[in-house]
Amino acid sequence: MVPLSVVLAARGLELPAVPSELKTPAARADYVALHFWDAMDFRSPQATDADSMAQNFANFLSVFPVMSGDSARAEAIDAVVAKARATDDAAYMFSQTVENYLFAATSPMRDESLYTDFLRSMLAASYPDSTRSAWMLEMTSKNLPGSKVVDFDFVDRSGASHRLSEYAGTPVLLFFYDPECEDCHKAAAELADDFITRMRIEGGRLKVLAINPAEADTWRTIPQNFPETWLDGCDNGMLDESGAFLFSSFPTFYLLDDTGRVLLKEPQIAQLLRAIAKL
Repeated sequence: MVPLSVVLAARGLELPAVPSELKTPAARADYVALHFWDAMDFRSPQATDADSMAQNFANFLSVFPVMSGDSARAEAIDAVVAKARATDDAAYMFSQTVENYLFAATSPMRDESLYTDFLRSMLAASYPDSTRSAWMLEMTSKNLPGSKVVDFDFVDRSGASHRLSEYAGTPVLLFFYDPECEDCHKAAAELADDFITRMRIEGGRLKVLAINPAEADTWRTIPQNFPETWLDGCDNGMLDESGAFLFSSFPTFYLLDDTGRVLLKEPQIAQLLRAIAKL
């Protein structure tokens, strides 16, 4: 384990002095997280400086893996959310920083479960733009790991109709993509080139459903170069319209078990490949 002093060595707020009677790493981390923002004046320009807030928030999050548990994390979250509500401008900056770090698809610190904890706390504290926060909380609470995925219909390139639930009995990788998305093309190539993923598919231990959640007419005009073992489909925009899934960016992955329950929701591709190797 990396020492707490090293983890938080990056520039930012001065760390609170931890009482000497707190001896264990978890107890010390709990104290640091709870008092991390004590040195921040949320009415000062520093609270609305994007670079400063980003650096400090990253340092703050780095304490979380060492903490004692959910209760301590919730207390630390509520504490900073209350402090950042000092002004509307500070609250807006803080909420945007939380979203950038915990929800943005490109963030290496993305953690949708932790993001929902912040959303609940910000809603309870009456943050500005609460309507959007409530909507984000509703959307991020769907299709969580362990839950049954929302079922949907789609058509393949031949025009045949399918339903996701037809594939129960085999783990399924849902690969939601945009036909013109370069990141989607790169991700598809990485999956196609992965030896273990190919072996899982050929051995009948995984099915890949590449789904374009858009109008079918547009999808048909841009054929994709996916492996023949994948099913390339389109739902004609119904998923996006229904709000059953939140597509903040593409590609978006979901890994399902053989009963249709979510194993991974929107993982990074490295995490996805590790999970596929364990199927």
